Amino acid sequence: METRDVVTTRTNLMRRGVTVTSNLCPLCKKVEETVQHILTSCEVGHKVWDKYNRWLGVSSVRHNNIVDHF
Repeated sequence: METRDVVTTRTNLMRRGVTVTSNLCPLCKKVEETVQHILTSCEVGHKVWDKYNRWLGVSSVRHNNIVDHF
């Protein structure tokens, strides 16, 4: 499955010529902000998803690659 990079991450904004102060993830401030990072590997994002899943009362399986979710 192909990803199209249509989400406006900082990395995609920079690629499109938009001036941003940094391409680091605004949550963890450690790694380049990409869709892959936000949804699968950001430590702060994991905490948010965990709280969300607990609120819904569901369990979740995390994949290292966003494509694996589909």
